[in-house]
Amino acid sequence: KKVLLNSRELVELNAEKNENSLNFASSGHAFSFAGKYPHYSLNFKNRSQTLELEIFKSKKGKPFEILNSFSPTIGMGLVNLYFDFKGTMLGKPFSGKCYVQKVILTSPFIPWNWGRLYFKDGGIFEFFTVYLPILPGRIKLYSHAHYLDYKTNKTLNFPDVNIEMAPDGQRWRIFGKKYSLLVQSY
Repeated sequence: KKVLLNSRELVELNAEKNENSLNFASSGHAFSFAGKYPHYSLNFKNRSQTLELEIFKSKKGKPFEILNSFSPTIGMGLVNLYFDFKGTMLGKPFSGKCYVQKVILTSPFIPWNWGRLYFKDGGIFEFFTVYLPILPGRIKLYSHAHYLDYKTNKTLNFPDVNIEMAPDGQRWRIFGKKYSLLVQSY
């Protein structure tokens, strides 16, 4: 099958899927993702770059989280599976954390904003908001923010959270009655 690789290059793509792997290859490029829970491998190679990772269940912290929310206006289910990984990138050792996320919405297609911050100690701060874009502003339908403490394996929820884009359009303001955070995306 011919696909557009980037804005300048149309390539022949060979794809193969079987029970426990997904593989793509084209001239000079190869990608494979294989395994089953809780152990996977991810490999990418092109003419000058390689990435080889082993992905496995974290030995510490929550292996997953499930969030369900139902209201008269929206229903949502979210599952995050957390993993550690190690391997090489461009021939150098590379390791860290990753996750797989599945979100299911039972609502009309509406906009939402979402962010996740990772800290050096393994903690994760996650926030999102679902809204209706009624000009000149928007109506918040649901917002959520929490911190997953990697060391204690506990979750800290932030009640009454508000999430807004700052006037400069480059940062998020996350605030409640007793807290405030300003986050810039990259």
